[in-house]
Amino acid sequence: MMRHNLNTPFVSKNKSQLKMPPAKAARPASKRGFTIVEILVVVAIIALLSAILVPVLGRARENGKRSACSNNLRQIALGLQQYTQDNDRRFPPMPDFSGNEGEGWISSLEPTVKSPGIFQCPSESKKGDRFATDYWLNANFLGKSNVRVRTAVSVIMLGDGDQGVIDYVFPVDGVAGDDWQPGGGYATRHLGGSNFAFADGHVKWLRPDQVSISAEPDGTNATFIVG
Repeated sequence: MMRHNLNTPFVSKNKSQLKMPPAKAARPASKRGFTIVEILVVVAIIALLSAILVPVLGRARENGKRSACSNNLRQIALGLQQYTQDNDRRFPPMPDFSGNEGEGWISSLEPTVKSPGIFQCPSESKKGDRFATDYWLNANFLGKSNVRVRTAVSVIMLGDGDQGVIDYVFPVDGVAGDDWQPGGGYATRHLGGSNFAFADGHVKWLRPDQVSISAEPDGTNATFIVG
């Protein structure tokens, strides 16, 4: 009977048990594409963001135009005030509608208003003739002295109108012609309202229902009546 020497390391007679199994070859990473459902989800998200952002961006752009329009009216109002200072406190005369251009209130402001671009509202793309404007002048001021204007803070002098009208006025208070109409497109040109310049020089955005063509000025309202 053979005895195993305890000082000698034991070695198995079956050497095949010591061999390591061969390494398996790495599988190439699979190229998985987007599914139809995933694509539809992405498209839906983009459509939702567009529906939210487009109106916001459009409103911001129109707010910019409304601000530029307000600045135009402020400059025209200042030009009218300068005109009265140089012409015995009187406003420009009634325009000549017989076809003779250059004899209305637009031409009267040429010495004081140097930029013809201010007579065009940025929300109107069509450009008119030399004496055309997108803004009307309250006909109650024509040829009158500014001392007749009572409660100037309430009296509308200028405002948004149709595009490209020569020496544009709104004949009101007994002057022949059509009055300002709250249903006109110009009355809601800027986000449901329009800009108005008052006799004291300030400019304000108003909705059509905030404007009167017949009320007496009381310091809180907005009216065409001069006094």
